[in-house]
Amino acid sequence: MKGHHTEEINYLNHIPLGYAVLTLNAEALVCTERNQLFDSALRLLGHVPWDKNAEKYSANVDLPIPLILEAMSLSPSISDHWKNIAKLGSSDFVELSSSDQKNQYSLQIYSPKIETLVLILQPISRSHLLEESSKNDELTLSLISALPDIIFKFDRDLRFIFCHSQNPDLLIRPANEFLGKQIVDVLPPPLANLLLSKIEELHTIGDVIQFEYTIPLDIGQSWFEARLVKTNKNEIICIVRDVTDKKKSELEYFSILEATQDGFWLNDLNGVILDVNTAYSQMVGYSKKEIIGERVEKFDAIDDRKLVEERIQRLHKFGSDRFESLHRRKDGSCIDVEVSINYLPYAGGRLIVFVRDITERKKLEQVIRASKSQYEELTKQIPVGVYTFRSSKNGNHRFEFASERLLELLALDKPDLILDPLYPLKLVYKKDKKVFDRIVSQSISNGKPFTIETRFLVEGYARWFRVDAIPSLQANGDQLWNGVLTDITDRKHTEELLLYTSSQAEAASRAKSEFLANMSHEIRTPLNGIIGFQDMLAGTTLSQEQIHYLENANTSAHSLLSVINDILDFSKIEAGKIVLEEVFTDIYQLIEESVDIVKFSALKKDLDLLIRIQPNIPQLVKIDPTRVKQVLVNLLGNAIKFTEVGEVRLDVKFDIERIAQKQVTKIEFSITDTGIGIASEKQKLLFRPFSQADTSTTRTFGGSGLGLVISQSFVNQMGSSIDLKSEPKKGSRFSFTLAKEFKVLDHYFLFSKPFKGALVVDSNKKHSRILIERLDAWSIPTFLGTNSDEALEVLTMRPEIDLVFIDFDTIKESDISFYEKLKQIHPRFETELVMTYNSTNTVKVYEKSQKEKISHLLMKPIKILELYLTLKNINGEILTKPKITNPVLGSSLKSLKPNILIVEDVSVNMLLMKGILTKLIPNVMITEATDGEQAILKTSDKSFDLIFMDIQMPNKDGYEATKEIRKISLHQKTPIVALTAGVLKGEKEKCIEAGMNDYLSKPIDRKDLVSKLETFLVYEKTE
Repeated sequence: MKGHHTEEINYLNHIPLGYAVLTLNAEALVCTERNQLFDSALRLLGHVPWDKNAEKYSANVDLPIPLILEAMSLSPSISDHWKNIAKLGSSDFVELSSSDQKNQYSLQIYSPKIETLVLILQPISRSHLLEESSKNDELTLSLISALPDIIFKFDRDLRFIFCHSQNPDLLIRPANEFLGKQIVDVLPPPLANLLLSKIEELHTIGDVIQFEYTIPLDIGQSWFEARLVKTNKNEIICIVRDVTDKKKSELEYFSILEATQDGFWLNDLNGVILDVNTAYSQMVGYSKKEIIGERVEKFDAIDDRKLVEERIQRLHKFGSDRFESLHRRKDGSCIDVEVSINYLPYAGGRLIVFVRDITERKKLEQVIRASKSQYEELTKQIPVGVYTFRSSKNGNHRFEFASERLLELLALDKPDLILDPLYPLKLVYKKDKKVFDRIVSQSISNGKPFTIETRFLVEGYARWFRVDAIPSLQANGDQLWNGVLTDITDRKHTEELLLYTSSQAEAASRAKSEFLANMSHEIRTPLNGIIGFQDMLAGTTLSQEQIHYLENANTSAHSLLSVINDILDFSKIEAGKIVLEEVFTDIYQLIEESVDIVKFSALKKDLDLLIRIQPNIPQLVKIDPTRVKQVLVNLLGNAIKFTEVGEVRLDVKFDIERIAQKQVTKIEFSITDTGIGIASEKQKLLFRPFSQADTSTTRTFGGSGLGLVISQSFVNQMGSSIDLKSEPKKGSRFSFTLAKEFKVLDHYFLFSKPFKGALVVDSNKKHSRILIERLDAWSIPTFLGTNSDEALEVLTMRPEIDLVFIDFDTIKESDISFYEKLKQIHPRFETELVMTYNSTNTVKVYEKSQKEKISHLLMKPIKILELYLTLKNINGEILTKPKITNPVLGSSLKSLKPNILIVEDVSVNMLLMKGILTKLIPNVMITEATDGEQAILKTSDKSFDLIFMDIQMPNKDGYEATKEIRKISLHQKTPIVALTAGVLKGEKEKCIEAGMNDYLSKPIDRKDLVSKLETFLVYEKTE
């Protein structure tokens, strides 16, 4: 039996089973038989399988010793088998059983991770086990029966003499049908032939033979791992293990590895490559067949044995390793690779190796190293300090790089930085430290770059530096700043000097502005009297010579006023105080208001003033209406001033474009005249302050030479410039283009019912053409006549015409009116006529319109909005038809009896206001107040229909007086109009803010005054 036992122990040495003879020593299990240690047992004891150098291995860490001792003490006898299962680790289970109470015990450990272990525990010497041979036989059989493997035993004639399997489904047929039969009788031919060949190989080699095979079973295709062992009796034991699950996992695993871009191979512990993926095959240029079976050394180009030994030791110690190496390609070249190795315990141990080609990365690293070297060299040359600072989550903050220039700027030595990595930060000037720390903290929290100007103490002196830093968050959570340090001490000193100089300049500028404002007030105040009394004098009976003198005086006064306005605008431009206020503006209204301002100047010179606006131009454009109007008035005024014969034309064109992802309209304004023109060599002088192309023009036409300079400045601020084309004695063309946002109003220029036809009667073809173009744009058929006789002929032939535009000058003076002649031709002609005129004698126009029964008048140049409203009126879309009244200025005021308070400290201006008001409103009742306190006193118990309030007065100024008057219940809604010589920006707003309703600037324009009187005494009273 003893020999049999030895034979079975020999057999146990070859099964894939953890088996060892252990001695119980206190609370630890100590292995005493080195030659019976196997992979699984060693793994359990915490050692890698191939390390056979240790004499003893303690298992007190991994094995649940107290549980084993408790189980052994509870077992009564071998007949009472029991199981005590406890969890070991995360997925390992322990099963303990005893053979009898005094002698030996078996410990079975099963784990999906660690292969089945069968360990013999003996509390006494090993000799006791050998003396009990029969019991050892029983133990061996019990051990075999506990195995999950299939066990076959063949005699010398290769007949089955033993068959065991815990799972019958893994056998081709029942176990008893194998006994006594030869291999070829019970196994399928392919498997029988494979087994016979392996047995023959076993006899030749005399060692353990291991192989794999697959076979279809009732449970499906299965894979097995087999080992052949020869006994002392020349019998053969075959141990077969079901590896189907493992094989399927391997196939799935290898399919994944095959798809990876990294190279992969599997090799045994002897360094032979067992499998490889396509990626590695392509990486080294060999086919898979050429690689499998070769040793690793063929591909690893590192011949340093010491380095190889270091790798092996790390692998023994940790079970894995990662390193960089060189691998040989088939063409003899080498590639840089990163190698990752992990130990796999199954099948006697395997090494799984991943290989990544890092050739490009190595090249990049080399480039980076070269760049870093160049970077360091560059930082020595540039005049700023360069640094890299790391802020770690663990609080280990430090300067990782500081250029030599930075050390030089801060007067530091490298040892300073080595001894104290934060030393530069300690040099921040104490008064700047709080702000510096706050900005850095903000950059840490929001991850945004920062720039700060601060002071550092350098050799005891505070010097100014600009610190720029760009942060980047690292993968480990650290914050890394790259930045520069620039010495700005000289600049700061210059800035301080400039600041002082600037403050002095600002003080001078404020003084200048205050001086200009005061001078404006002081000059405008007497001008108000001069111009006002001239206007009053013009209404009296004068000789022809007196009228001539008066006109010259009036022209001179207005020229002086224009110069004052230009100087004020120019001073504001120089001071940079002109700010554009862009709003959506009705472009038609703006153009027509601009023309209204200059049209009487054109009429006086008998010039044709024309407006041609391209049809369908966007109605609302985002511009500064005040400044655009000022530019247009200036250019139109200049054109009229320098044109004696012919015409002045304003053309407005547009185009829609997309600029910077926005749709804008590019509106071109051009003013063309037939005036004196400008020589090319003198055109550049036009846009210089206080200069003109020809100094003789100043004597002839007047002017300060600032108008075009101011206009060019405004247009420049709007993103454009004024262009000039001119030819002497033929005329000039000034133009500029604005690219602005726009809106189109769909309801603009629509009529509820169409017009059948329109007749335009005018001897001036240019005016006719402009009117016809506009009517055509509104889809109104048009016809042309040059005089009243032609008009009657056309109307006779075209009875469908329902609109007639007839010019004042084309209606002949006769006993029978044009209207009566028209009624003779068309007795049922009910359409009201529209008369156009180009005359300053509005009284004559009014009289002729009454005679011809014409209730609609349009003054040239015809304004589009006025034309549109007239047609809407004729079409019945505006219910209240305006009646033409006598055009005498202020005629609506004659019958009023208002009570008006005038607050004015200058007696001349008081006299002027009283004189103008008395002429406009004969029955007006006027109360005088010479300062703000008198105004408050006189309004305390008396009501007024209107108050004119001067601004600059002694005691209380106009602002203070108005605020007090508004507190009086009688005057909470009384209209108050400011009278001021101040015209600087914000003047009107200040008046409104103080509680006033409107604003009149001195010198007072008679038309503006009438407009205010009509607004507050006629229209608002009516409403």
